[in-house]
Amino acid sequence: MTRGFSVGVACLVGALAAMSCDEGEAPPTVLPIDDAVDAFVEAWCERLVECDCDVDFVPSPSDCRAQVEAQIGGLQQIGNDGDLLYDGACLGAALDELDDRGCGPHVADGDDDDECRVPCNAYHGTRTIGRSCEEFGSFSDCAQGLRCDIDECNGDTCTGTCKDPCARADVGESCDEVQCVAEASCEWQETGSFCRRLPKVGDECPQGACADDLFCANDPVDPTLRTCRAPAALGEACMGHPQCKSGYCPAGFCAELPGAGDECFGVCRTGFDCDFETSTCVEAPPGVCRDNPL
Repeated sequence: MTRGFSVGVACLVGALAAMSCDEGEAPPTVLPIDDAVDAFVEAWCERLVECDCDVDFVPSPSDCRAQVEAQIGGLQQIGNDGDLLYDGACLGAALDELDDRGCGPHVADGDDDDECRVPCNAYHGTRTIGRSCEEFGSFSDCAQGLRCDIDECNGDTCTGTCKDPCARADVGESCDEVQCVAEASCEWQETGSFCRRLPKVGDECPQGACADDLFCANDPVDPTLRTCRAPAALGEACMGHPQCKSGYCPAGFCAELPGAGDECFGVCRTGFDCDFETSTCVEAPPGVCRDNPL
């Protein structure tokens, strides 16, 4: 599958396709809106056939084209109604992600609290941080990369303020309007809220959150307390998958994640699914078989 669209110089990340641009990476494809339907039919609908998708709810080629036409048309309508600007690099990034993945498995996005991904919207406005904004469906008249933080809605009209979705409050700062940095949690008091550093190994965790990859559990010495503990190694006791370094606690003790044909309890190695009918790991279908890229 090849496409002849122009390549832009901007490097963007998107809600349409979770991507990041590192120095040296090729810039994303820039997709003209008039070419979007045919491009996604080729990159997505034809790939459903190419990847031999055999899972529930996969549309037929004709239904897939109709679905793409309706979705692209809906995006255009929202953009036109709001007098917004079109950014072809965002839909282009979604195409690039499909091509890069091919028939490979779906890779889950990172936790947005730990690694913020700036939204890349197909349509956007020009309003800067702190200015009032209006929301138009899934888009707003904020500048690219910003979010319209809604204050009120009257009927079908929602208004708010343009904000940086990746802004984070540091330890000791107010978290009334923004999330805390990854190593802190938001603690509410009568006078407002502030970011408090997350507890480390052995510290009490009354709110249930801990730093890094630690987990909060009843203290082994004093069960009346909850303290932060490090994930257990293979063979050590556990109560739930998150308590193991391996991410797998099948029967009270940490074990390696199961692979093809192995017995499983909800999770398997990357590239496999736990079949709940047979309780064994089976090869996961290609990610494109499950995902709607628009």
